[in-house]
Amino acid sequence: MLRRACAIFLIGIGLFVLPGCWDYQDLDELSLPIVGIYDLAKPSEKNEEKVKVAGIFPVLYPKTEGRYTIVYENGQTVGQTREKRNYYSPETLNVGMLQVGIYGEKLARKGLHGASDILYRAPKVKNTIYMAVLEGGTEALSKLKLKDYPNPGVYLFGLLKTAQKKSFLPTTTLHLYGVQEVTAGKNPVIPLLKMKSNSRIEISGTGIFKKDKLIAKIDLKDTRSLVMLRGLEGEGSIPFIVEKNGEKIDEGSVLVKRSRKVRVTRKGDDFTFFITVKLQGDVIEHSSQKFFIDTKNTMPLEEIQTVIKREIERDCRKFTQRMQEEFKVDCIDVTKYALAKWRKELKDKVEEGFIENVKIVVDVEVKIKGVGVLT
Repeated sequence: MLRRACAIFLIGIGLFVLPGCWDYQDLDELSLPIVGIYDLAKPSEKNEEKVKVAGIFPVLYPKTEGRYTIVYENGQTVGQTREKRNYYSPETLNVGMLQVGIYGEKLARKGLHGASDILYRAPKVKNTIYMAVLEGGTEALSKLKLKDYPNPGVYLFGLLKTAQKKSFLPTTTLHLYGVQEVTAGKNPVIPLLKMKSNSRIEISGTGIFKKDKLIAKIDLKDTRSLVMLRGLEGEGSIPFIVEKNGEKIDEGSVLVKRSRKVRVTRKGDDFTFFITVKLQGDVIEHSSQKFFIDTKNTMPLEEIQTVIKREIERDCRKFTQRMQEEFKVDCIDVTKYALAKWRKELKDKVEEGFIENVKIVVDVEVKIKGVGVLT
């Protein structure tokens, strides 16, 4: 009898607890920021407000006029801007849905650590938040109108998430950035965004960072070299022009997948990095009407491979020279190979005056596997 009573009691407790959670909230009581926007605030008279923070919030009420809101708030810290928001917003902020972090260029040059630290310390924030730096001020985002998307946040999330997979662009997440910010010899690279008009925003290049500070910006051509040298896997299209005796005989594009191999040697204090960039893919277009399978009067694939190899090697070597002379930081992520062998000696030396004084040898291997054939 006692066992039956205990069983009934436990079943009753289970039926009471299982139907729901004690701390649940309906979606219409939450604010779900898809994009967090962080920038420097304009100096005030007392110079108390240091940061400007906003979010792109989808509107969950079906009968409201707008589909999203962007509300800017200034504060001494990011946390203070959240507190100020509580004074006029009835919804509870849920940062667990944050997908993208957009940072103003001036803030990035001053340093992103203060703006990103609060995200690391929130257990509900996911590590795969995609990061980008907007050239100029972030106020322009409030004017962005994209007709084919419910809000700009959905567009930015898709753009940044797929960039590295389908083109010569880097993808940086909050977790990846945080690891590189605090690890000896590593420095983040973050995509740059640019407003072309009120109806268009696009990736314009890459920001080169020294730890948490933006120190340089590079265009899309140099970004291609950076991505290859850094070993960021993905694919992209490379155009080619083949000339013979000063005359253009063919042009087209090759879709390639990329990878790299790095080897480092040492003689005393002299270090040499051998970087092999590997490109493998298919011809996806060419202007010549001759078929590659024709053995007579046709242009061999080796000529296309040679043209691409020569161009990519030239661009990559120019970029490494610029990195050593202008940026003076390891933005191609090769220092880790020296640290793997000689960490005790180098761990306190790699941040200053190391990458500038090493020798970097770049070799490119191109392999065209397929050409596509009309039959």
